[in-house]
Amino acid sequence: EVCVPIQPFPPLGERLEVLETGFGPGVPPWMARVLSRLCVNPLMGEFLSAVHENHPDLAPNYLNAVRRPIDLGRICCRARAGGYSGANGVEKFRRHIQRVFSNAEAYNRDDAVMRSISCHLRIYFENLWLEFAPEEGLTDEARQERTAKRRSARKYRSTFLHGETLSASNLAA
Repeated sequence: EVCVPIQPFPPLGERLEVLETGFGPGVPPWMARVLSRLCVNPLMGEFLSAVHENHPDLAPNYLNAVRRPIDLGRICCRARAGGYSGANGVEKFRRHIQRVFSNAEAYNRDDAVMRSISCHLRIYFENLWLEFAPEEGLTDEARQERTAKRRSARKYRSTFLHGETLSASNLAA
């Protein structure tokens, strides 16, 4: 009997570095950063491949409820193939990832846990988007939305870090 020593799981930073460089030269660095961080998130497991691969028994109902299925694995493949390059590539990438979560929310209307996970991951993606996505390639509307979200995020972080009480009144101000 041969005993193979168990290798320690590499730290997150090393895993991200391997993932980011593994997307290839056709994927912009900012997109590789977003995708790699999504891929290593433990909650993304159900979203990494198509529903019919994860749950073949759900496939017929899922396809009735969701018109345009998409998963993170398909998005990664499309990114590697250069499917998000060009004038509309940045917005198309964002819409596709948002569609992963809106599809999950549409199908899981009665499953509070999956809706909650999807909502959490959508917020996580939006924060990654704010941090890494470039300004060029965004529509004017998307640029304005991004600026407003950044201001809101800064205000929230400032409020949170200084120990002030969060309430609807001081978040709306």
